[in-house]
Amino acid sequence: MKGWQAAKTHCKRGHPLSGENLYRYRGERQCKTCRRMHARRHDKECRALPSEQKLRAVFSALREGKTLSVITTGLVHAGGSNYQKVATAIVNGNSLRRLMQTNAPAGRLIRKLAEENRVAQHKARWLQRPRVARVSERGYEAIRRATEGLPDHLRDDVRSEMFLAIAEGRLPLREAAARVSEFVTAHNRTFSKFMPGGGLLLSLDQPAYADETGTRLVDTVSTGLWS
Repeated sequence: MKGWQAAKTHCKRGHPLSGENLYRYRGERQCKTCRRMHARRHDKECRALPSEQKLRAVFSALREGKTLSVITTGLVHAGGSNYQKVATAIVNGNSLRRLMQTNAPAGRLIRKLAEENRVAQHKARWLQRPRVARVSERGYEAIRRATEGLPDHLRDDVRSEMFLAIAEGRLPLREAAARVSEFVTAHNRTFSKFMPGGGLLLSLDQPAYADETGTRLVDTVSTGLWS
C-alpha cells in the first residue's frame, strides 16, 4: 500500500476510513458507504431507460463510427484480454439494452449501425498490419497443402493470390482448401504464362478479332476446363 493511501483517514466525501466503514480491496482502503451509494446509483441507471439526450448522443456516436463497447464503457479491445480506455462512456450498457428490448425499431437500428462499425474497425486494424504478419504460419501451411498438387507454372501465382485474399479478408482461412479451384479459374481466365510450344496465351475472354464481339472461348471448349 502506498504511503498516501495508508495516511488517509477519510474518503473524499468525508466518511471515515476506519472501523466497520473500512473496506479493503486488492490492498486499497475503500469507503463502504460510498460503495453502497455507487451500487444504488448503478442499479438505478441499469433499470432506467436512457434519456432523450443520451439516446441522441448514442446515435451521434454510432454515425461517427464508434462501437457499442466504446459507447457503453469507453473501452476498445487491445488484443488478448487487454482493453484500452479511449473515451468516456455515454450510457450505461444495461440501460441501453433495456431500451433496445422495449423499442424494437430503435434496437434494430442501433444493432445495424453498431455491427457495421465493428466490422469496419476490425477490417481497418487487419489491413494496418504488415502483410507478412497477416498471413500466419498456420495460414501459410494451409495454403501450401491445398495447392501442392497444382502444376509448377501455376502454383506460385495461385498461392500469391490466395495469400493476398486472406490479407484483405476476402478468403477465410477455413475455406482455403475448398476454394483453390476458384483462384485457379480466376488465374486462367486472366492469363497463362506458358503454352506447350512457348509464348503467351491470351485470355479466352478477350475478343477473337478486332471487328467482332466474339471471344476466344469457342463452343468446343467447355467451361469445366477452367474449374
